[in-house]
Amino acid sequence: MKISAKSKKITVKILNDTDDMVLIEGNQKGLQMLGNLILERAKDDYCGFQISPKGAGQRNFYKNSTHGLYIHRIPCEHSRKKRR
Repeated sequence: MKISAKSKKITVKILNDTDDMVLIEGNQKGLQMLGNLILERAKDDYCGFQISPKGAGQRNFYKNSTHGLYIHRIPCEHSRKKRR
């Protein structure tokens, strides 16, 4: 699935007034991309996926992003294999 495009951008950062709130904002195409990305992770065989403003997926972030996202679906196939 291709998720990179100049017109699809999001910002992820901690809100200034609190440490327990994360701001996720973006233009219409960016939020749609994030929504589709989450839906795809729900169906994928692999349980984890990450994008970051300083790593993989950085083209999807505005420059003022300070945090990335790690999406993890549970139950995790990898943790089940470790328990056996």
